[in-house]
Formats: sequence, structure tokens, C-alpha cells
Amino acid sequence: MREVDQILTIGDTFDPMAETAGITEVVKLLSDRKVIGVWGNHDYGFCREIPECYIQRYPAAMFDYLKSIGPSLVLGQMHFSHREVFVDPFDPIQLWDLTGEEIDNLMRAKQALLDDRYKLQFVGHYHDWMAFDQTGQLDWNGDRKLQFHPNQRYFVVVAAVRDGWCAMLDTHEQCLEPIDCTTDV
Repeated sequence: MREVDQILTIGDTFDPMAETAGITEVVKLLSDRKVIGVWGNHDYGFCREIPECYIQRYPAAMFDYLKSIGPSLVLGQMHFSHREVFVDPFDPIQLWDLTGEEIDNLMRAKQALLDDRYKLQFVGHYHDWMAFDQTGQLDWNGDRKLQFHPNQRYFVVVAAVRDGWCAMLDTHEQCLEPIDCTTDV
């Protein structure tokens, strides 16, 4: 059994295009465990000006839970958001990555790491494991723990829960451990 102080979601917790079956159970699970987090591009429509058709279709408890999350979360020198720190989370075009600007992952990471307020930045939008520091992309794909060195800043993409992944961030040991939820939990 793993000891966990806080559970955090980095977006796309709910999806307006998905079936509604199971949402009440997911909301209860998140609420009972006091999960904090940020909205993603799929959650955005539930967190801002909510269309009447959503209010009719989804349980009120989901909207109550979503009131507790925001566009980003800062914990000390760690920044959690669904997209990079330079993306405006209130702009659906940027949040969905529909700007038409082709930026590769390395350029996204370099631009994010220009913001030196944060030692660690975590995003989830890309649904894959990737890690970068100021020197470039690291040789890491979620296959092992990622050790953070004290004098470096990192930009980390966390794979998606829907694909069976989560991660444990150990702030004492300064590492991120990918967890295959289908086998390790």
C-alpha cells in the first residue's frame, strides 16, 4: 500500500463528448478523496459558462466538484496545469491547441522552462510520458522513476489515467514514479 498525502488531477477529468454512465461514481470517488486539480480542454465547458444542455445532462454533483478546480495550481515551486505555463487556460483555442501554430514538444518545453518561477512543471494534455530540462529532452519515457536534480528545472508530461497511468511525486526524494494502474495499484 502506498502512502499518499494528496491526489491531484491535471485535466480532462470529464468529457462532454463521452457517455454519462459512471460519472456519479467518479465524482464521488474524487470528492471523497478530496482530489484537487486543474481543468483541461475537455473540462473547460463544464467549468466556465456552462451550457444549459450540460446542466440537463450531467449530475449536479459533477458541477459542484468542478467548482473546486481551476486553470492551474501552484504548490511551492511546482506548477500543475493541463497545458504549458504560457498557454492561456481561459482561451479555448489555446487550451485545445487550435491556434494553427506548429510547435514541437522540445520547443514547447523550452518555452515553458523560460518561466523560472517553477522548478517543476507538470502537464497532461499530450497523454504521453515526456520530460525535459534546460538542456533538452531527457532519455525517459515513463519506464522508470524520474529523479529531479536540485539545480535543474523540469517540464514533465504525464501520461493519461484513461490509458491506465498515474504517477506518484515524492517531494522528499525529489522523484516522479510512473504507476501502471492496471497492475501496480
